Amino acid sequence: MRIRSFLILALITVLVTAAAIVASIGNSRPHSSIAAAGPMLPGLSERLGDVAAVVVREGGKTLTIHRTGSGGWGLAEYGDYPARIDKVRETARALVQLEKAEAKTTRADRWSRLSVDDVDAAGSTAKELILRNTAGETVADLI
Repeated sequence: MRIRSFLILALITVLVTAAAIVASIGNSRPHSSIAAAGPMLPGLSERLGDVAAVVVREGGKTLTIHRTGSGGWGLAEYGDYPARIDKVRETARALVQLEKAEAKTTRADRWSRLSVDDVDAAGSTAKELILRNTAGETVADLI
């Protein structure tokens, strides 16, 4: 290899490396004020026994799974049709174990792409899960 070819190749390498550094610095992600690690619903395991209803909302529709007087769980909108207790427990365990993975975006105009926009907005594909106690107070709320 000639010295001239080597110098041209070295110059190109330096320029490409500099361009990559500039591109990576200029393309930094916005940082969320929400911690990116840890439980999604901290303290839920201690309050899980207080949960008397699970409300699922999507596109103007609501489904309420609540404790019935007989000690089981039923679907309120369907005349207290019995809900499978094993599925209710499985969902509760999954919510307690739910962990934050990483912040995705702080830009509200992109929330609909992730289905975390306002549940009541027209055309929204978001789903909201609300846990309530016997007094009707919200124990946990998650989109």
